[in-house]
Amino acid sequence: MISKKLTPPLRLLADQALLNHLPIGHPARPRIEDDLGNYRSGFIGEQNLVYFLDLSDLGKKARFFYDLHPEGFQMDTLILAPTFISIIECKNYSGTLIFTSENGQIIRCIGDRRDGFANPLLQVGRHRKLLKRWLAACGNPPLPIETDVVIASPSTIIENQARSRRVQNHVFHAEQAPRKLRAMMEKHSRDRDYSLILQKIEEKLLQDHIAPFTDVLKKFSIYPSELLRGVQCPSCHRFTMQRIYAGWHCPSCNGKFKTAHEPMIKCAPQSKTGDALTILDTFFTNRCLLNHGSRQSSRFSQFFLF
Repeated sequence: MISKKLTPPLRLLADQALLNHLPIGHPARPRIEDDLGNYRSGFIGEQNLVYFLDLSDLGKKARFFYDLHPEGFQMDTLILAPTFISIIECKNYSGTLIFTSENGQIIRCIGDRRDGFANPLLQVGRHRKLLKRWLAACGNPPLPIETDVVIASPSTIIENQARSRRVQNHVFHAEQAPRKLRAMMEKHSRDRDYSLILQKIEEKLLQDHIAPFTDVLKKFSIYPSELLRGVQCPSCHRFTMQRIYAGWHCPSCNGKFKTAHEPMIKCAPQSKTGDALTILDTFFTNRCLLNHGSRQSSRFSQFFLF
């Protein structure tokens, strides 16, 4: 079952909202577009992984969490099964990935270009330690935790230069995920069954989830006065929308829409102090309530940006 579904990351939505309100020709646009491209690529990679995980045999036995952020760390995919936990780090790299050592930097080669990246095996290993610490702090038993790195694109070549068994066994393409999960189920089939406490762990994970927030105006050194005001028309893309009863009207193209505001609503999660910030909160005015059905959006329903 899906305990936390995959949704577009707030940073992706923030970048898109910022670009929508930034004049054409603004010097910050290329950097924002690059940042947006990176987050969009990552999200597409995670969508690819979700597709293959849906084909696994764990659907009715395990609980799947996507893009989970307990305080202090983040997991792309967490699978909570009766006899084990699986953490999967998803990377949507292209080209050829060279693992020169088990614990060293990886190199990506595309044509004549070579770029270095942090080793995702080390990253997912840190997540494992932090999750073990989190489980212990919540009074849970030490469930076995498996860690893997998934490469989303099937055309990406994984080159295990280090001849590492860890790379060989724990770095693989997304389409191999169902087979790997079946192997995990077999490996832990005789382990203690923790089915009775899975719901408790699930509820605590969701309770402690804090979606990350970045002040994109500050990050890209943009002043609120540089942005285009208002809600953008979905049809003609002008910022001339006028609020009408239960919707919006564009005097430029005479279009009428009920949800024209939604792309503008990008809210950070409530902090431990109960505060909440909107992505462009220094610029927009909060005036109305927005009625959403999802758990996350209902937490932010007091924010309406236009």
